[in-house]
Amino acid sequence: KGRSVLEIELLKCNNTLEKKTCLIYLSKNLLCIESQIEFIDNNVDEKILLIDNMIQEVTHSNKTKEDLAALICKFIREITEFDRVYYCEFQEDGHGFVPAEDKNENTESILYHRFPATDLPYIVRKLYTKSRFRMISDAYYEPIPIIGCTEKLDLSRSLFRDIGSSHIKYLKNMGTCASASFSVVEGENLKGLIGCHSATSKSISLALFPKLKTL
Repeated sequence: KGRSVLEIELLKCNNTLEKKTCLIYLSKNLLCIESQIEFIDNNVDEKILLIDNMIQEVTHSNKTKEDLAALICKFIREITEFDRVYYCEFQEDGHGFVPAEDKNENTESILYHRFPATDLPYIVRKLYTKSRFRMISDAYYEPIPIIGCTEKLDLSRSLFRDIGSSHIKYLKNMGTCASASFSVVEGENLKGLIGCHSATSKSISLALFPKLKTL
């Protein structure tokens, strides 16, 4: 029912095998495999080690929730090189509040901002409890069709599916070209989001997502 990130060997057109980190999930009776073709991060192994160390630090920390959120935002921004990383906490009335943020000097702050519950509708929140990490590398992308598919696929678990026009417009109005987010879930309830914004196109290696989700 979920999705996994695994390193698998893919057979290329020239009959050679290539190891690729892939996102794997089921859509009805079809096995879907997604991979980043052109994006390469040569520091993935080092970053995974840094994330593992940070997970241990956070697990054994005596810091307050706000201080931990600020620490995690700073760390994720250093790892991903996004312009801004923030933590948005959902309150009992469903509205969002930003108690922690880390950003570069050229990015407008949203620290202590409040966002109406309508910014993230209930159906989207339910989806975010199931798919706990998401990424849009470039809001100005051109969608392409899935070749050879004879029926409509459920791409709710896809990382590279076409994004709704309203959300793309929302990002562009914010001056955001790339975004990523990680769900903070307690039980089956979405309690908050770690969000990443960049004014230019940006990607995160698939291999880092499971580790960052755990953090």
